[in-house]
Amino acid sequence: MCSSDLVVPILDAAKQTEAADQLFKPYRDRYEQLVREFPDSSLHHNNLAWLCARCNRDLDAALEHARRGVELTPNNPGHMDTLAEVYFRRGDRQAAIEAAKKCVELDPLNKFYRTQLQRFESNSTPESRSN
Repeated sequence: MCSSDLVVPILDAAKQTEAADQLFKPYRDRYEQLVREFPDSSLHHNNLAWLCARCNRDLDAALEHARRGVELTPNNPGHMDTLAEVYFRRGDRQAAIEAAKKCVELDPLNKFYRTQLQRFESNSTPESRSN
C-alpha cells in the first residue's frame, strides 16, 4: 500500500486533521480513478477500501468497495481481511469477526489473519470519523 495509510492516523492522533485530509485525498482520488477505469478489478476496489479503512475515512464507500472486491474474488483472504477491517472500523464487530473467520478458513496457516481475528474479538471498536 502507500505510506499515507500509516501517516494519516498519526496526523489524526496529533490533532492535525487538516494535514491528514490533505495527505489522504490525492491517494483516495487516484484509487477512485483506477476503480472507474477498471471497475472489475478486485485489486483496485480492495486497495481503495483498505486505504479508507486504515485512514478511518469514507467508511461507507470503503464498505462498498470491500464488498465489491470480495464479490469479484470471493476466495481471496486478503480481500476478505479488508472487508473485516472495514466492518470493524464501522463498529460492526460481529461482521468483522465473521469475515476474519473466513480469512482463517481460506488461509489457515497465515498468522496475520489469526491475529486479526483475535484483535476483532478482544478489542473495542476504534473510534470512527463521520463519513
